[in-house]
Amino acid sequence: MDYETFLDGVQNRGNLESRDEAEQITLAVLRTLGERLNRTEREHLATQLTKKLQQAVMSIKDKQSDVFNLEEFYNRVTARAGVGFPKAVASSQVVISVLQDAIAAGEQRNVIFELPSEYEELFGLKPERPEFVKYT
Repeated sequence: MDYETFLDGVQNRGNLESRDEAEQITLAVLRTLGERLNRTEREHLATQLTKKLQQAVMSIKDKQSDVFNLEEFYNRVTARAGVGFPKAVASSQVVISVLQDAIAAGEQRNVIFELPSEYEELFGLKPERPEFVKYT
């Protein structure tokens, strides 16, 4: 998927007002995702993206991944994109949905496998929760 098509998808699915807003949130989300993935997975993901999207994912090229939870993921997107927390959550999910359309299914599974289960929310999956047993 080319860069313009990716941004169109983000803008349309996210009901964003401008292309600039779609680009800002897209780059913030992909940079944050790149920080969270290990170097090998970052590289594999980047190979399936256009140059500008690759640059966002690989912006921390030589660093090891940074371990942070999903709330911190959204906080980082909030800061980078200059949006409120609720918009960062919704927009992150939109960017990831477009990303899933842009990459192979096997790569999607690899990225999801790399992250803690709480990140399944970001990918539109229901996180597995333990069943609660009621004792009487």
